[in-house]
Amino acid sequence: MRDEAWWRGEAARVRDRVRTLGLQAAELRRQIAEARAEPWSSRRRRAAPDTRPWQARLAAIEERRRALEDDLLERARRAGALPGWLR
Repeated sequence: MRDEAWWRGEAARVRDRVRTLGLQAAELRRQIAEARAEPWSSRRRRAAPDTRPWQARLAAIEERRRALEDDLLERARRAGALPGWLR
């Protein structure tokens, strides 16, 4: 069985990864909002940008964040780690 120090370190590593993914998600949300807010004129003969690839990437990032957190909790539960060790 792994000890408290190991689980605290593992939780910190997961939190760092989740934080990084959160920053990436925030940047994508900003880009999507910016693209949607930009005025598009038919005189320019340009269509509004397709944000679907960004939205798909955002969904993948958010799913990865949830998966990292869920995986940590499940591994800790199976190993018998106390909940306080993950804080």
